[in-house]
Amino acid sequence: SEEEQQYWNEIGTDIPKLVAQRFSDDLREVSNFSYRVFCCTRQYDNMLMWSHYANGHKGFCVGYCEKSILKLSDKLMEVKYSDEMTSINDYGEEAIINLLSTKSRDWCYEKEWRLLYRLSKDDVEILNFPDFNTREDDSKIYVFDGYVQTNDVRKFVSSKFIIKECIPKEIYLGLRMPANTRSLLLDLAKVKQLKIYQMYLENDSFVLKSHLLSQ
Repeated sequence: SEEEQQYWNEIGTDIPKLVAQRFSDDLREVSNFSYRVFCCTRQYDNMLMWSHYANGHKGFCVGYCEKSILKLSDKLMEVKYSDEMTSINDYGEEAIINLLSTKSRDWCYEKEWRLLYRLSKDDVEILNFPDFNTREDDSKIYVFDGYVQTNDVRKFVSSKFIIKECIPKEIYLGLRMPANTRSLLLDLAKVKQLKIYQMYLENDSFVLKSHLLSQ
């Protein structure tokens, strides 16, 4: 409340803010371990997206059907863009989802959508002392659990990237893609029976368009 905040201001400290920060850090650790995020956009012809995420137009964009993405999980959300960080008041699932679906307004050009995959028991390995005292693998995420006083400390381990099958529908080739990469992707699209498009600039403009090469 305003009265409580005035009290903390008068005594020269802000314990609620410090507690909230610790709570926020803990929740971020929990969310980073408990969920994996599939990030995508509904817009394949955004100039900034091609510049930032496709190696300056030398890369490519992969298109998926929404129903294929939804097979990975059941929580597909449009990202919210804001000037303020998400307020975190509890460890509930709603708080975690808000945390994982909010970004700075500076990124609003991405028009991002996110699909959340919640880890299952099969995705997690449990290490008990002294097994968890070995060197950690950079490709995995680790979280400690339990209490030293009761001698039940353990470590949860999960891969950073949990790969699920999501069949592509189409491929878009960048404006400046090297010839050898282009040839490789054309061959791959033929084998996989994918539509493949070449991106190009519309005459006398900065508008990106796509031209179907094969299907």
